[in-house]
Amino acid sequence: MSETLVRPVGSGTGGAYVGGTDHYTADDANQMRILLNKLGFATLQRNIVMGGSKTEEYRVNADGDYDLIGWVPIIIDNRSTQFSGFTDSFGASLILSIRALVRVSDPAITGTPKIRYGSTFGAVAVAGTGTVATISGAAACSTIAEDFSDTNQYQSLTLTLPTGSNIFKPQITIAGTGGNPYSFWALFLIDLYMDSTP
Repeated sequence: MSETLVRPVGSGTGGAYVGGTDHYTADDANQMRILLNKLGFATLQRNIVMGGSKTEEYRVNADGDYDLIGWVPIIIDNRSTQFSGFTDSFGASLILSIRALVRVSDPAITGTPKIRYGSTFGAVAVAGTGTVATISGAAACSTIAEDFSDTNQYQSLTLTLPTGSNIFKPQITIAGTGGNPYSFWALFLIDLYMDSTP
């Protein structure tokens, strides 16, 4: 069942319920039930590995999109915009972000984060398949630092959540190989949570 998440709040500081003033209504109870469902189903979560490795290299000799090593099919159910339709009277936001660590073996090439999605596993299972997701913050990385501390090696991406229930797959777009052998390393993490705005 699709349920839109709305955080229950009272009139006190930080949304606290004030005794004698605020009344815990049936709507509040239903929103608490929805929130507990989301937590119980592990939908709201942090630091979930989407795939890749900081230590295992991926060898390439052609430009194109490459699936990350050991990528995991992450499912987000946004039917009836139950997440993208999130509202909060105190201004909190529902954050869906992807953090990407990227490294290449030679500054001659670049690696750029990409996300694909599809409504079934078959829609994204084969490399290069699936719909390209709308993300902001992705940048081409051409740096080689092994500690991922250089330019564009740590990227925080914002994903525009499509409607429906979808499986998401992380990729790196490699450019500049000229048919020569190179390597890249990449690790993607996904977060879906409410921010700390009271």
